Amino acid sequence: MDSALAPELSVHELNQTSIDSWDTNAKYWDSYMGSDGNDFYQLLELPALERLVDLHEGEHVLDLATGNGLVARRMAELGGIVTATDISAAMLDCARERTTAEEGKRVIYEFLDVTKEEEVENFVKEHDYFNAITMNMGIMDVATLEPLAAALPHLLQENGRFVATILHPTFMNSGSSRNISMGENGNTGQMETKYSISVERYLKIPPARAEALDGQPAPQVLFHRPLQDLFRPFFRHGLMLDGLEEPSFTSGYDKKKIESYYNFPQIPPILAFRLRKTK
Repeated sequence: MDSALAPELSVHELNQTSIDSWDTNAKYWDSYMGSDGNDFYQLLELPALERLVDLHEGEHVLDLATGNGLVARRMAELGGIVTATDISAAMLDCARERTTAEEGKRVIYEFLDVTKEEEVENFVKEHDYFNAITMNMGIMDVATLEPLAAALPHLLQENGRFVATILHPTFMNSGSSRNISMGENGNTGQMETKYSISVERYLKIPPARAEALDGQPAPQVLFHRPLQDLFRPFFRHGLMLDGLEEPSFTSGYDKKKIESYYNFPQIPPILAFRLRKTK
């Protein structure tokens, strides 16, 4: 169940609440995701990431919000030389523990808070350009996008790409709900189960606490942004959108959990996009 956070909290306070939740949840999330990830990762997130990144051997990759290092290790497996960062020191510990000595030859882990302008600027000064920057399911955990958006042109090679996946802003937020009802099939005349999404709020939804994994120790903080607010900071800093996918589960049915997104094949729970540096 989502619950709104106090509206008077500052960006810094919201960001610290997010960090605290990830530090608390780190071991639980790491145990749940393991070295291979869950269905969302394997069937929706990673295929879209790989298509949009289109990685080539020897390219330098920055993986932001790496979590337990799933994407970082996959990018290294595909031939990338990877620097992976996260806002949670506890999550970085999990990532390092899951990285083998062989993988460690191509992946290094660093702490980075992309909401802090000075910290991001120092990171830019200390690193060379990257061919690709990935951020898998992390943007909705970030209290402000401005420092990241401002830094991307300075971190990316010419024509470098930034590829991210997020919960779909239209369908996966605290202003929407999943509905299951019975209705008549217009072709057969027979009654059938219908699955739909009701969107009550979209343009303005305050930061909210949410439980993404059943039983996780602490709720995390999600920052909803409609599409115009999601892309505006990146466009303002000269990045161009040139790739967009909306992955959904296209096969399978979950009888045990009727509200599962397996049962909503027409509703994409994930949005994947690619931005390029234009100059």
